[in-house]
Amino acid sequence: MRYILSRTDDYIYHSKKWILGYAFLFWLVTRILSAGILITCTAIYKANEIDAEKLTSFGGNPFEVANKGSVPFMLMVLLVIAPLLEEGIFRLGLSFKKWQIAISLSLIPIAVIWQHIYSFSAIEFAVWSIAAIMILLFVNLYFKQTLWIEVKERFEVPIIWISSIVFAIMHLMAFSNISISLLPYCLCVTAVVFFAGCACAYLRVNLGFWWAVGFHIFNNLPPVIIICSL
Repeated sequence: MRYILSRTDDYIYHSKKWILGYAFLFWLVTRILSAGILITCTAIYKANEIDAEKLTSFGGNPFEVANKGSVPFMLMVLLVIAPLLEEGIFRLGLSFKKWQIAISLSLIPIAVIWQHIYSFSAIEFAVWSIAAIMILLFVNLYFKQTLWIEVKERFEVPIIWISSIVFAIMHLMAFSNISISLLPYCLCVTAVVFFAGCACAYLRVNLGFWWAVGFHIFNNLPPVIIICSL
């Protein structure tokens, strides 16, 4: 049986409902397994009198998110900005269409601007904005679509894997504190992100970009519900 990231042709053999069901089942099973591993990991730390959750302060933790800004703003981040930016950067280009790859790469400077929206000076904002425009133009004008077709034929699955792994690793930056002793806990949390990203990548490749965005929003609903209940 092929892993979900290698199932790039399911749209040929299966219906849309089947693909959605497979993605959801994968998400559910991996979420349960990841939760079990995370609970075990947390228990081991606590047995050694270490509160890993408190020490790392993961930015994706709904309790941490709720303390960082107004509820409406945080909901906008979780349900709109994060899904669009993250899917745009990590999954939009998986179509291997030149213009979508250009947009995907140009969103990286945009993400940097967003991360520093309250600290960037006007010059820094302008520099990163120009970088986004230059990347967009360069990829569109310099590269030919035939190149990306060849890349897809030779490296589609490895690129999907790399995209999903980098997506998960990127979330390590959401921890306020990472050390060698806390790394196992951080990796357990990041594994949850990785598996969710795998489901999004699967839907993106087999159904389209907006299905991945929609599933990303669905994945963010549990913390949204918790935030709204606080």
